[in-house]
Amino acid sequence: VPVLVSPANNATNVAIAPTLTWNAVTTATGYQLQVSISSSFTTTVFDSPVTNLSQALSGLAYSTQYFWRVRAFKDSDSSSWSQVDNFVTNIATPEPIKPRDNSVKSKDSIILFWAKVSGAETYRIEISDNISYKDPVIFTFKQKDTSLFLSGLDYETHYYWHVKSIRVTDSSDWSPDWSFTTKEYEETIVLD
Repeated sequence: VPVLVSPANNATNVAIAPTLTWNAVTTATGYQLQVSISSSFTTTVFDSPVTNLSQALSGLAYSTQYFWRVRAFKDSDSSSWSQVDNFVTNIATPEPIKPRDNSVKSKDSIILFWAKVSGAETYRIEISDNISYKDPVIFTFKQKDTSLFLSGLDYETHYYWHVKSIRVTDSSDWSPDWSFTTKEYEETIVLD
């Protein structure tokens, strides 16, 4: 009977295109891999013979629990199924919405918007004046809303921002980096 190797049983934050691996069975000429959202495997998202000790999957859904098992075969004989392991795929990455990437803003304040992600409990947002987000990361926020009001920004500064979804013990990848530039300060003169 094959022994499942990776992802580990009960793994979380597994990519939606994982590679499943298992140990070899002596004299086996192939394996059958089944992947399902049901522990009883009444329906499968993958059910196919495999000649290697691994199989790359694609098209899995975000934030979903999957069950998987493998059995070995040689000619028309097959082993019993392996134990059933499960894993949960990672949470989706939020997409920035506004302001448009590379936009220019005339004020020292701005509202950032991003798309809501199903299953996200909070979002982490980083804003910096350098694309590496290294010293200094100017702002770091963690919040439940899908928008963030920023004020007190420096004039004539190019800012970068990105956001990630957070769920209990795991988080998504960072969104694509977007940027905006604040215009130079315009003094208003009031004549009496």
